[in-house]
Amino acid sequence: MPKKRKEPNAKPKLGATYQATKMLVQIGGPPAYGAIQGGGTLEERVKFQVLRPGYHKSVAVALVDAWGSKKLGHAQALSRKSITAWAPEVFATGGSAIDADFDPANTYNEFQSTTTGYQPSTQTFSTKFPKTRTYFLAKYAGGIGRRIVNQTRIAEPVKKALGMLGVAL
Repeated sequence: MPKKRKEPNAKPKLGATYQATKMLVQIGGPPAYGAIQGGGTLEERVKFQVLRPGYHKSVAVALVDAWGSKKLGHAQALSRKSITAWAPEVFATGGSAIDADFDPANTYNEFQSTTTGYQPSTQTFSTKFPKTRTYFLAKYAGGIGRRIVNQTRIAEPVKKALGMLGVAL
């Protein structure tokens, strides 16, 4: 009797869904942010955001980050509930909401500046924002750490304990 082939799951997993949503917010957010701001026509407000050099730099950062995330297996780690993968994402989303006193516009502005270095409210771009550096350091150091730990047996007791809690390293 031949083995039954397993059909691939057509549903994207949590990590891939989160990554795609984050990319949509990072790239589509500034034009949407411009659209809801007052003054001028809708077209003028959107163009004002999209034609800023800082926006173009933030799109480049988002694309490079997506490439780096793919190389490190970030989406898979998010789906496995890896604490090293979720920590920077919680820092970016939760920290932004708390810093902005849960105001939606300010929360978005904080999230965008944390994950790409671009602030739509001021149309400025800088990778020197402390939160931006912290986010990328935590994300990529965690990814490299996951690679090292998974290729060695150095953290087996820690991985086992975390597995009992329902999370991964």
